[in-house]
Amino acid sequence: MQLKQNKGFTLLEVLISLFLISMIVVLFPIILKFFQKVKIPENSFDIDIFILDFYSELNVTEEYDINIISEREIQIKNDKRIVSYRYFDGRLIKSVNNNGFITLMYDVSSFNLEETKDNYKLRIGGQNTIELITTKK
Repeated sequence: MQLKQNKGFTLLEVLISLFLISMIVVLFPIILKFFQKVKIPENSFDIDIFILDFYSELNVTEEYDINIISEREIQIKNDKRIVSYRYFDGRLIKSVNNNGFITLMYDVSSFNLEETKDNYKLRIGGQNTIELITTKK
């Protein structure tokens, strides 16, 4: 006795696939509208990355020296390397040992480092102005 070989889909399989396709088509615009309403803060990540990077450079070794090269550039020297932060064309750029560059922040409108008796104050202006204060070592 030979078994009959079915080629094709059953009615139930076709109905289930049509149901799934219609659910996707119906739910897609609703899901799309939901994700269009979600707001992501645009520039706060630049600030966070810069703060983490700046303080990590200060904590590489116990001894470091911060130098004001110009009104647009500062340098952090330690026994391992020299790191420069400079303000150029609305961006804050990092260089290590005067090689290469990494853009850490965009849309920067001002960059100022003040040296006082006990600490350094770094002010960076843009959409959000930040002020970093570190003590002298």
